[in-house]
Amino acid sequence: MLQVGKHPGFETWLEEGKIPTELLKTLVNSLKTKSVLLVNLGAFTPGRSL
Repeated sequence: MLQVGKHPGFETWLEEGKIPTELLKTLVNSLKTKSVLLVNLGAFTPGRSL
């Protein structure tokens, strides 16, 4: 969600009261990818027992 506040169109969205749907889809997909990577990396943490 930090990405939304840094986006160049943020001020416009505040005025309009909405965020473009396509941007939200892109951000959600980005978060899904990052969370999958973090979970997978956590499986390879040294000293971690399963």
